[in-house]
Amino acid sequence: MTTTTATTSGNGSTAASTVAESRTKLNANFDTFIKMLTTQLQYQDPLKPMDTTEFTNQLVMYSQVEQQLSGNEKLDKLISLQQGQGVNSALSYLGWEVSAETRDLPLQGGQATFSLNLEKPAETVSIGIADSTGKIVRGLTIPGSELTPGTARDIIWNGKDNNGNQLQDGAYSVQVVATGADGTTVKNSIRSFGIVTGIDMDANGDTVLKLGDISLSPDNVKSVRAHQTATNDSTS
Repeated sequence: MTTTTATTSGNGSTAASTVAESRTKLNANFDTFIKMLTTQLQYQDPLKPMDTTEFTNQLVMYSQVEQQLSGNEKLDKLISLQQGQGVNSALSYLGWEVSAETRDLPLQGGQATFSLNLEKPAETVSIGIADSTGKIVRGLTIPGSELTPGTARDIIWNGKDNNGNQLQDGAYSVQVVATGADGTTVKNSIRSFGIVTGIDMDANGDTVLKLGDISLSPDNVKSVRAHQTATNDSTS
């Protein structure tokens, strides 16, 4: 099991570098302003001293910008701290099997598990498992009589295609077509399970759980349980 250690080097470092760049420009502009002000004071007519209102307003403006940059730095530090806490909280998921309401299905260790729930009785239920290209690699059929509407049924796929070949671990997806006795389509919901193998951060700096090749937000976790194993396609 490989643990991916998340850092705040994404948005955190970008924001910090932006603030540092802004502060450098502000200091340069302020130095230029002081030089110009000193020169003006040096060559002003003593009998007609220059109006101090304008450069006083300039000094106030620089002070306000400096305060804003300081506030941004403190906010960046707070965000980084919160992100770190999110990672620490997510670490408790490592090694456990979690579920989420998604049709994305991680094949891990030659096995994948998902649960199926029907809105109303169905006569036939056809299940297709597709690879990352959308190609159906495994088809399963379950009699509608084996499924009770409103009660989720776990289905464990052994990772083999329709020809009995063992497929590589990776990201797959589940497609379900349930048909009632009158020929109408029965609505269904899928909940996929996966073992948390690592913790990472996405492009927005948010903590995500890695289920093999599939990423999942901790906010979308619906259940946590010990990993279940089976040697063949089965329902439980």
